[in-house]
Amino acid sequence: MISCSNFSKMPWQIRVYGRQQMLLTSWVESMRVAFEKSRKATLNPRRRLQLRSVPSSARQKVQRRIAIEQLEDRTLLTSLIINQLTAGLGVTLDNSVLDPDANGIANYDSIIFEDLTIDATTGSSVSIDLDNLTFNEPFSILFENVSINAAAGNGINIELSNMLVDTIAIDSSTITGGVGNAFNVDLTNVILNEFNIIDSTLSGQAGAGVTVAMSAATIEETSLRRSSIDGVSIDVADGSVLRHTTMADNTIAGSSGNDGVSVNIVDSIAEELRLTNNNSIEGVSISVDDTAAGGAALLTELFIHSNTITGNTAGAGISLELNNVDQFVSITGNSITGNSGDGIVFDQTDGDLSGEISDNNIANNFGNGINFTPSTTNPTPTGGAPGVPAYAGITGPTDSIDFAAPRNEVQLITFAGVPTGGTFTISYTGGNGVTQTTAGILATATASQVKAAMVAAFSDIGVGDILVNGNFQDGYEIEFVNAAGGVNINPLTVDVGGFNSTPATVTIFQDTSANIDEIQHIDVTGTPAFGTFQLNFLGNTLTQDYTQLNASDLQTALNFLANIYNDGTGNPFTGSPIQVTGDLVNGFDILFLDAGTMHDLDVPQVTLDASGLNLFVNVQVGPAELNPNKPAAQTITFQDVDGNIVTPSGGSFRLTFQTETTGDILIDPDPNVTAANIDAALQALFSATTKTGVEGDFIVSGDFTNGFVVEFNEIQHLSMLGSFDPTFGSFQLTFLGSTVTFAYTVSIPSAAGAQQIQNALNTIANNSGLGYTGSPVSVAVSGNGYDIIFLDSGTMANADVQQITVDASRMRFDVDVANLTQGNATTNERQTLDFADFQGSFPFTFALNGIDITNPPIGTSFTLTFQGETTQGIVIDTDPAVTAANIDAALEALTIA
Repeated sequence: MISCSNFSKMPWQIRVYGRQQMLLTSWVESMRVAFEKSRKATLNPRRRLQLRSVPSSARQKVQRRIAIEQLEDRTLLTSLIINQLTAGLGVTLDNSVLDPDANGIANYDSIIFEDLTIDATTGSSVSIDLDNLTFNEPFSILFENVSINAAAGNGINIELSNMLVDTIAIDSSTITGGVGNAFNVDLTNVILNEFNIIDSTLSGQAGAGVTVAMSAATIEETSLRRSSIDGVSIDVADGSVLRHTTMADNTIAGSSGNDGVSVNIVDSIAEELRLTNNNSIEGVSISVDDTAAGGAALLTELFIHSNTITGNTAGAGISLELNNVDQFVSITGNSITGNSGDGIVFDQTDGDLSGEISDNNIANNFGNGINFTPSTTNPTPTGGAPGVPAYAGITGPTDSIDFAAPRNEVQLITFAGVPTGGTFTISYTGGNGVTQTTAGILATATASQVKAAMVAAFSDIGVGDILVNGNFQDGYEIEFVNAAGGVNINPLTVDVGGFNSTPATVTIFQDTSANIDEIQHIDVTGTPAFGTFQLNFLGNTLTQDYTQLNASDLQTALNFLANIYNDGTGNPFTGSPIQVTGDLVNGFDILFLDAGTMHDLDVPQVTLDASGLNLFVNVQVGPAELNPNKPAAQTITFQDVDGNIVTPSGGSFRLTFQTETTGDILIDPDPNVTAANIDAALQALFSATTKTGVEGDFIVSGDFTNGFVVEFNEIQHLSMLGSFDPTFGSFQLTFLGSTVTFAYTVSIPSAAGAQQIQNALNTIANNSGLGYTGSPVSVAVSGNGYDIIFLDSGTMANADVQQITVDASRMRFDVDVANLTQGNATTNERQTLDFADFQGSFPFTFALNGIDITNPPIGTSFTLTFQGETTQGIVIDTDPAVTAANIDAALEALTIA
């Protein structure tokens, strides 16, 4: 990247047109076309609805000619024209280029890039950063017939602040950002008259093709036409104003991850946004957020007409999110297909929606066709005007409209002619099947008098449950609200027999066919494996087996309870007015169908008593053991809510032992498997002893009927305390007064060693004369030694077994130091080191040569102390020469040596 502050060294050409009367004809021609098309395209449709005079054709031609001449006059300005550039370099323009004397007044009134290729290898290809500049004439930045590629940045990056700008335009150009946006515009406190992109291709490899960020800025006219753009993102914030924006005849992708078109308006104003005749848009996302609910955010009109909106992989075809905003929307004649979300989704919070949705093809989207999700919105969109037609544009059996609140039913009573006398009556059949009729009503009755007659006659209708408007000549409009709102009302009937003439008709002006059914939800924790549950509904109770906790059986049971209900006059609920969906994982939805016989009832809550499905695990501690070293056995039983012993077919539970809690213990119908699961869970506790043998701290046996008994073995542990395995000698165990000797190899934990110790101890027990028979002792490898287990199933189970004692002195050796020659002034003193076992014999085994040894101790074996200083550990080697060298080295290392 280079800086353009030194003109004499710039690698691109500058042509300065000052007061010379020369015209940039190619640019004029291009901008003449753009000018005319822009003016035609940005006519405000709201203004077209106004009554005004239309100038004649001749007058319009004169007006356009004057406008074009004014445009040509701009070319006489002082312009910075760039049409040559060294390959591989980009262009950076800042205040030092346009205002070299730093007086705040630019020397150039326009920047023009024309007929060149810029292929920058680093950074942005074109970077323009200007602030706090004034101009003698309206300032413009123009790109015509250029190819701009940035291998490692934005194609074009423009940052402007505190300025007045007439035009930013791209015409017939190709812009690519290798790492970032193709065209990024950042405006702060800037007023921009026109922003145009025409007949161009803009591709961003790691961002949207075009991004515009506005802060306290204004753009009067925006036109994007006949271009291929990798996403358009416009952020309007901090009190900015975006007026008259048109995107037409474009192909707008969303491969950067943004929606094809994303417009985000926060506490700012956009007066008109129009998307028309675009060939393809990969999703449209519009967000208008008035954060303070003070009217600071507004999008006056949104028109989306005759576009193909498809292929959004990250959301809906069209998404409109409103917060504290009233919005007019016109979405007509579009093809909205193949998007990963809803076709159209409206997400509203505290705002009213008006306008039109019609003649759209909405199909093959992942979600609903049209989805309204208003929150505290008044009014909810309805089928009546103003509002959004309930079914306009909805095609395909999978498309639907979802409302956050139900729509009220409205019925209209009209009469043919005016009678000369007499009365009429209105009859209403409630959800209980009872028909009630008003007293006679005069033809001169006001709306309030009709309402009073209905409230007095209909026991299900309170004074706040209906609204009545109109009169006899125009008809009475009756809306069912509050307790009667949002449900399907049986058609009213009118009897005009009391008139001397004039038939009457009742029309359902607004029905509840789009309403959702009343829904109650039941959640179940876990999967029951036994027991019963109770359904309570309409004052009746039905007990069900745990296997019937599914949607089909629940639906059958609830319809049964509805069918047997008696309100004192009979059973008003017939057929199957209840539908149940769901499962144990997600819970069950109970739908009281709007088309069923319970539609006109404030349905009481269904309750489910699941206490009978609960599994209670009871642990009872048995009597104290005869062996004081063993804890008492404990028995585990499974009980229902009434304390009865049960046999569950599944489920799980946990146990706590010495403050430690096991993981989930699965219950299996096979008691042997359940016992094994209990044993494995207890053995996995940190406080349990881990062994490779089959015996452990716990013994679990039993069944569901009598309980599972957990018993405990007494265990004594035999371990090695040295750092290295022994290489010679033997050790002794004393048990029940008898002593047995083992070779040193048995002290090294192994299965063979465990078997030798086990055989010896069982032999001692059998020969002790104490009545111990069989094999009451089991030995298993454990850690650095052995577990000696006195089996709870053996003849020593209840004996207070004395501690086994160990004598390992036979695996030790001593180093005896003796003076061979007493030293004096003329004679060196000689001392000998002799190795001796507990019997005074040489402990190691000589090799065949009679000099080397075959089984020296492993690791450092002894130390020597000389004049109060002790050596490091000394290794005994198989070769006596090496051992002598080790002794010498250890002594020489002393500080006194």
